[in-house]
Amino acid sequence: MIIGLIWIIISSPIWIALTAIYLVFKFLLYIALFFMTLFFNIIILVIGKKTLSDFFASLLLNFLDKFFNLIISINDLAVKFWEFGRYDHPYWALIISFFLIYIYFKIYDTA
Repeated sequence: MIIGLIWIIISSPIWIALTAIYLVFKFLLYIALFFMTLFFNIIILVIGKKTLSDFFASLLLNFLDKFFNLIISINDLAVKFWEFGRYDHPYWALIISFFLIYIYFKIYDTA
């Protein structure tokens, strides 16, 4: 457990930055999927297979589904990093932590 805590604290700049990048790409993916379903719902509405209330209900449900999936996925990478350091490879996490400390000291020593 201590190795996992050391790993998650020392690698936090990495997984926080990766989480931000991951969320931006996932947001763009969900926006694209939302507009694709909007397009197909408009086609189905024009053909006459759906009523207008079904169209708006499916849009609302689709939007809420994508929004909550995005909110849920905020912690995805932190859990992966925690599982790596705590359960999967604790000794590798300790070695990488020492290496990251060395890199951090090299970066901040020149500043």
